[in-house]
Amino acid sequence: MNRYLRYALIVIALVTVLLLGLIIYFAIILDPNSYKPLLAELVKEKNQRELRLDGDITLSLFPRLGIELGPITLSERNSNVEFASAERILVSLALLPLLRKQLELDGILIKGLKANLIRLKDGSINIADLIAKSEETGQFKLNVGRVATEKARVTFSDEESGRHFAFTDLNVEADRLGARGLSASAVRSKVKLGFAVGRSEGTEVDLATRLAFDLTLDVDKQYYAVQGVRLESKGQLPGISQFMLNCTGDFVASVPSESVTAEFMASDVAINLTGIRGLSNLDIKLYMPRLSLANEKLGGDKISVAAEMSGHEGKLNVNARVSLSALEASVSGLRSGALLVELEAVKNDWTIHTMLESPFSSNPTTWQLNLPEVKGVMHARGPGLANPGIDGALRGSVAIDVESRNAQADFTGQFADTNIKAKLMASAAVEPSLIFDVNIDQLDLDRFLPPAQPPGENLEKKGNAYASEQWLDLSALDNLSLEGSIRIGLLKTANSRLSGLSLAIRSN
Repeated sequence: MNRYLRYALIVIALVTVLLLGLIIYFAIILDPNSYKPLLAELVKEKNQRELRLDGDITLSLFPRLGIELGPITLSERNSNVEFASAERILVSLALLPLLRKQLELDGILIKGLKANLIRLKDGSINIADLIAKSEETGQFKLNVGRVATEKARVTFSDEESGRHFAFTDLNVEADRLGARGLSASAVRSKVKLGFAVGRSEGTEVDLATRLAFDLTLDVDKQYYAVQGVRLESKGQLPGISQFMLNCTGDFVASVPSESVTAEFMASDVAINLTGIRGLSNLDIKLYMPRLSLANEKLGGDKISVAAEMSGHEGKLNVNARVSLSALEASVSGLRSGALLVELEAVKNDWTIHTMLESPFSSNPTTWQLNLPEVKGVMHARGPGLANPGIDGALRGSVAIDVESRNAQADFTGQFADTNIKAKLMASAAVEPSLIFDVNIDQLDLDRFLPPAQPPGENLEKKGNAYASEQWLDLSALDNLSLEGSIRIGLLKTANSRLSGLSLAIRSN
């Protein structure tokens, strides 16, 4: 045998014997329960919380060196009220630091965790002291490679709103990954978790959720990244059954220092929401290829939202699409090169399609929204309308003051053979009201009225059902205050003509 190989085998054998001897030494000599007072004292000194270890701390040698604690409880800060408890905690230890009387953890498994998170009325959270950055002590150095929980239960209470939620069957796996290419202070982990969430006092919220992502944390540089997000949530929400939410995307945030503003980036974000509301099926999709915030300026590519509400035969089906292109924002406001809104409504044989587009701007200080160059088209198809139906187009502007709940619009357009000029002012500050001034050059009313009753049809027999199917339901205007005027140059109806017609309308 080669002499060097023989020496290498002898060295390996000696090291193996030495390690086995150390393990036997710790198993016989080391009493892990001697750390219990030290742990309780450390928690009391650093966090002003009471740590109680009711069971013995046991040492395990295989498959790796570790300790087991349980049951264990932790109190609220400066209080004897229980904050969290666990049935068992299994901790795996790094051997070499232990020889230097340092406790370095490379894995934690928590079973039967119960914790109560509270958002206090002042906006703070009752775990602020536990997650605050602090200097590591020489005797307890945390270097956790894996964290996992099994069948945990976490409740969340908001003292401001009075709402309570319970997260049950919470299972978490976080495995540390290599941080190649990152700074020495960065920690990168692969995270998987699943849980159920519900309202503590009822079943209005009942969701089962699974989430997976790669997490990168660099506390020293204030850099945080959540990449490869895969979220799936199923259950029910208030008014929505068979709810399902799917989300994918990447998110990065950085806060380098107090003198530098935060930076944020979201990319390839896709959200799909489906559910049943009443007798209608909901399907909402959002796609955001890029959204960034840097130097107090926000920018993004085209953000699009598509929504569909469909029901049974005879019900109103609606498709809506909204997109914002060339998005820019700063402290002075939000701007989009093009806001596009498309809406299609279908019921029985009726189809109405509308499309509006305009540059868009808003001012966060004054809460004003402006659409300065609105262009729109409309197509209506249905029984009783002349073939191929009715088409319309308009141009104008819209201004909305969110704070005062007022809006005004100025339009010119064409609807079928009718030219229209209109000014509208709407308010919801005290009670809903609408002020209008409309000028129409000519109006053929017969084109818009329902068809005549078929010969021999008994209207009394059909009663209100016939009228409700044919005429527009205006009951929504019952509580609306109307005031304005309508001027029509030429009105055609029932083979009659009226010119210079002027109507003054006032309703309270």
